[in-house]
Amino acid sequence: MRTWSKGSEEINKLDDEIKSLLPIVCTNCDYRDNFNRRIFSINLEPENKLDEIQVKEIMNRKLKVMHFGTFVGEKEQYLTAAKCPKCNSDDVFWDY
Repeated sequence: MRTWSKGSEEINKLDDEIKSLLPIVCTNCDYRDNFNRRIFSINLEPENKLDEIQVKEIMNRKLKVMHFGTFVGEKEQYLTAAKCPKCNSDDVFWDY
């Protein structure tokens, strides 16, 4: 799993579709300003419920991310996550 941060040279290598996706609103406190987004490239598409559970456990245990989205791009599959800077919730609605 790879992750990119704002300003990274690797951002330019991402699918155009994923680069245009943005976090819109925190569903916990209704914050709607700037979010730091995190994009994770995964090399394996979860094929069954067990795979999905393992991905959720890894995201929670290693990265402390409970809520994330899945996006299938032209080249790779991605997981998207953001934290609200106001309340620190990761339950954020994205513009998919």
